[in-house]
Amino acid sequence: MDRSLQYIEFGHVVTKRQMDACTKHRKSTIDSWRAGMDLEWNHRWAPIEENVNSKYEQVKSKFEIVGSRGKVTQFRTWSGKTLRQLAVDVDHEESYDIFYSELSSFAHADVKFADRFVALSGNGVTLSNRACDGDVGAVWRYSAIFMACFLELFGKELQSWDAHEIERCWDDNGTDAQGPVSPGG
Repeated sequence: MDRSLQYIEFGHVVTKRQMDACTKHRKSTIDSWRAGMDLEWNHRWAPIEENVNSKYEQVKSKFEIVGSRGKVTQFRTWSGKTLRQLAVDVDHEESYDIFYSELSSFAHADVKFADRFVALSGNGVTLSNRACDGDVGAVWRYSAIFMACFLELFGKELQSWDAHEIERCWDDNGTDAQGPVSPGG
């Protein structure tokens, strides 16, 4: 349960970072950015600034680590761990090592992703406007694998469902002999 709460409470850190970014860029040397950030500040952040700061102060110590020289560093992620470390924690190191880089190509472009859609030829660059069937299938397959990983983690944390129940979710049509399948029931 502690990890689940930590994940939820990290939202206050993210919100504070967004507000602080707006504050920073209100001083931009680019007129259009400065005007845009002033508008953003006045309509979004100014009315809730006190609340955002209060909630952040309540949780910030949970997302900090004190180094050997006493320097306080804030976590970059909700857990203070990399996604790989989290995968290892829930016994999914293989899934991470095999699937993560390919799956993340669809979330943020990288050279492997570009290679699927851009080709160099004698006429220059050719762009394909769609993925091949293997790419589309991989997105669904890898998404299902990572969803199962997170369902296992939160099932353990919340003591709501186990790995067997998660596996049953993938049965044909979401049903088994006993009726509809869903986590926890």
